[in-house]
Amino acid sequence: MPSAASVDLDKAPDAPLTARELAEVQGHLAFLRTYRDLLRLKLNAHEDLLVNGSKAPAHRGRIKHLLSKLDRSCVEAALLRGVLKTDKARRASFLGHAAAITGDVAVMLLYLDALVETGEAGHAFGEIVDRMDFSKLSAARLGLLLAAMERAFSPAELPHVLFGLLRGRGFRETFDTHGADLDERLAARFVPLRALQEAIHLRRGLGRDEVQAGLTHLLSTGSNAAHLASLPGRSREGLVRAALSGQQWKSPLVHELALGLSGKASLQKLELARRLVREGSESEALRLLKSMGDQAQAKALAAHLARPRLGPFALTRPEEAGPLRRGWSLRQLREVVLLEGQRWEPVHLPGVADVIEHGQGWLAIEPWGDPLAEALGKASLDKALEVIIAGLRSIRALDLLGKGLPDASPERFLFDGGGSRPTVVLADLRGMREGPTSVVQWVRSGLSWPPFKGRGTRREVSRQKRAWLEEDRDLSQWLEGLVAWRLHQEP
Repeated sequence: MPSAASVDLDKAPDAPLTARELAEVQGHLAFLRTYRDLLRLKLNAHEDLLVNGSKAPAHRGRIKHLLSKLDRSCVEAALLRGVLKTDKARRASFLGHAAAITGDVAVMLLYLDALVETGEAGHAFGEIVDRMDFSKLSAARLGLLLAAMERAFSPAELPHVLFGLLRGRGFRETFDTHGADLDERLAARFVPLRALQEAIHLRRGLGRDEVQAGLTHLLSTGSNAAHLASLPGRSREGLVRAALSGQQWKSPLVHELALGLSGKASLQKLELARRLVREGSESEALRLLKSMGDQAQAKALAAHLARPRLGPFALTRPEEAGPLRRGWSLRQLREVVLLEGQRWEPVHLPGVADVIEHGQGWLAIEPWGDPLAEALGKASLDKALEVIIAGLRSIRALDLLGKGLPDASPERFLFDGGGSRPTVVLADLRGMREGPTSVVQWVRSGLSWPPFKGRGTRREVSRQKRAWLEEDRDLSQWLEGLVAWRLHQEP
């Protein structure tokens, strides 16, 4: 349906019409010609020629004068005559065009009611409201307009109609002025939607209760992906941001919205995919990740999802055979070290790992380093001594709590030799019990480590030191002797 919105009737009266304006004016003249007998407008000779089509429209001032004769009283009187009184479809069509020409909110209300009677959506509504001046609406008239919109549009269409109105400054300011005066039912429906629209526009306050209520209403009214996809890109990104600020990110409609995001907005898509992985909705997450192409973080997360599993963990090195295995937590989206078994009592000691995640038959701890036996292959003799000493200190910290392990196997430890001092963490506390740990196995295992078996090294292990390693002693004596050895003294 044509709209008078783009016909600028405030220009100089003799300013020539553009081609688009001319086409629209001719549409309005055809409307007046069709309903001339029902409207009964009082026309002068020149206006009569324009309406009859005998004279082409050219003078902007005369067109303005002619169109101004179509007012609310004229429209209301025409509705009581002839076909407009009996034919609902013709009545709705007539009122839609009349509202576009007059820009009168009262005529638009009549149009909305006519749409209710015909059961048809107002496809021309957006064009009509562009012509309206809402700045002078009273609170009562605003309520009437919103109630008429409720009657005319489906619950799925209504939020989008409101968003269209809110793009206009006049309606937006009127709504903000009188929104608090709406009756409880209208306020409950429309005020949260306004809060949502404003938060999306300003890009802040997306987590506020009122904004989240608006989003919940939008997603629960039967809106489908096509409705939401018709929104501007900024609005679609804002809706996904709002969903991520509350609980509505689980909605399939939000997932469909996120699929269409690109550029910087795709960061919202990545965050949504991460949340879906945590929730166990991996197929939906993969759909989002694949739509991101070669984005590095998306590819890395998709790769984790494709790996073999141990419970809710991806095994990053499935070939590892030891009890401590590197993995990726699909709940916390972080690196972990995995082992099978039952959770032990937390000890919260330096150099001793605590369980950060557990389940039926599996445990996860902080990834302090690599399994010790694997990492020591290229260590120097000095570093190997530091490792033994650090491991003994971890065992001693456990001993001071009155706790011990059935063995002190090197396979219980993680090692990070990247810093100036090696980090050794007692990572496997399975079988922890009351009583001390025998540390002989831990210390003597050093004899099998590559740094202690080499020949021709700068500081080869002497026979005296090897003999000392074979003797029995308590934990404190082991520590004292090994520290002396590390300081280039005999133990």
